[in-house]
Amino acid sequence: MSEYTPKERLSRALTGQSVDRMPAVCVTQTGTVEQMEACGAFWPEANSDAEKMATLAEAGHTVVGFEAVRVPFDITAEAEFFGCEIKAGTKEQQPSVVGHVVKTLEDIEKLKGYNLDHGRIGVVCDAIKILADKYGEELPIMGSMIGPFSLAQHINGDEWFMAIFTDEAFGLALMEFTTDFCVAYAQKMVENGADTMVII
Repeated sequence: MSEYTPKERLSRALTGQSVDRMPAVCVTQTGTVEQMEACGAFWPEANSDAEKMATLAEAGHTVVGFEAVRVPFDITAEAEFFGCEIKAGTKEQQPSVVGHVVKTLEDIEKLKGYNLDHGRIGVVCDAIKILADKYGEELPIMGSMIGPFSLAQHINGDEWFMAIFTDEAFGLALMEFTTDFCVAYAQKMVENGADTMVII
């Protein structure tokens, strides 16, 4: 059986084709304190600086040996992009969403017309471009995001779980909004060099 590059191997495995061996990849985040110390890129800075984000993602390959690189490391960039309050992370802990911005249909309308070049969404896409320019010929470049349902919960809060049962118009409008955003974000990642998408 032929040997494949890591990029070819993962692509074949994901499409049900034969491979020489299983891909050695991690689809969840790969940043550990040990990797931070090895490469000199630390959280929380590596969550908001494209160069540091790419450096830490690269350590998953150069330090640990994974056959892919993946960004970002946390699941709050989308919510932060829309103005949610974020509890800052530390070297040992990822950031978390603690405040929400949508309660009504009018609130959803106010979030439209966004620019994906801004905020940490733009930083993630810049990091993907850095990684793709360096490794894109050989390694899978993984872009990661939360899915539309999770994003709806992040921007609406725990009320979302009741809203989907009690307010069909609101629930549908918010899901359509978050779905459109996730599609646009994925397209932006692909434009910057991502070839594998991870939806958490």
